[in-house]
Amino acid sequence: MKTYTERTVTKLSDLFTVEITVSHPDGLAVEWDPTVPNHLTPSEWKTYRCARDDILNRYALWLGGSLTVVEV
Repeated sequence: MKTYTERTVTKLSDLFTVEITVSHPDGLAVEWDPTVPNHLTPSEWKTYRCARDDILNRYALWLGGSLTVVEV
């Protein structure tokens, strides 16, 4: 079985940093520093989504398919 692992660390603001790890076949892990935020500013959300979408796009290319992201 082919495996894949990629990790990105993104500073969202002076308050938050997020580490996103994608691995196949394990899935997606998101770790927040210093803690999971209760609220993000519009700018922090934009930066987070760009980082998330970028790493998932690279994973989709590796898979040779597409992914769907659903936010709740």
